[in-house]
Amino acid sequence: MHPGLIALIDFADLSLGMVMLHLFTFDPAWIPGRTAERHETLFYDGTCGLCHRTVRLVLAEDTRAALRFAPLESDALAERLSPEERAALPDSFLVFTASGELLDRSSAATHVMIGLGGLWRILGTAIRILPRAVRDAVYDLIAAYRKRAFAQPKTACPMLPPHLGERFLA
Repeated sequence: MHPGLIALIDFADLSLGMVMLHLFTFDPAWIPGRTAERHETLFYDGTCGLCHRTVRLVLAEDTRAALRFAPLESDALAERLSPEERAALPDSFLVFTASGELLDRSSAATHVMIGLGGLWRILGTAIRILPRAVRDAVYDLIAAYRKRAFAQPKTACPMLPPHLGERFLA
């Protein structure tokens, strides 16, 4: 409503203050995440520092505990896919959805963002508007430099409290 008022009425000083008030009082929890009937599984590169940081972020933001985690090198992925199928996939980020669909690259990342809710849902929806070829090109660019930019973790699964450790399939 405020952008419309700003455009129609020339009270820029008052309207800017009201927009700022709305931004400061906005609670991202008002935007719920997508709900799934069953748990979804996020597979990540166990030797990548960026992937580890991403998993830690998702653990912190996924308050409904809708996601389970496992490294790509784990038996959990080997049980679901044949060696030929695994060889054809990227080595960074995969999501098995509740419906059994396998998402990779930018589709997996936006799926996780939308599922988290809040500002992540807005960002994921905005990114998903872009054509998949563009999203995947940006994803591939980041993936090409991720191991140089982020230190390799010491272990495939970080040490976590028991209630969070239960969410790892490895």
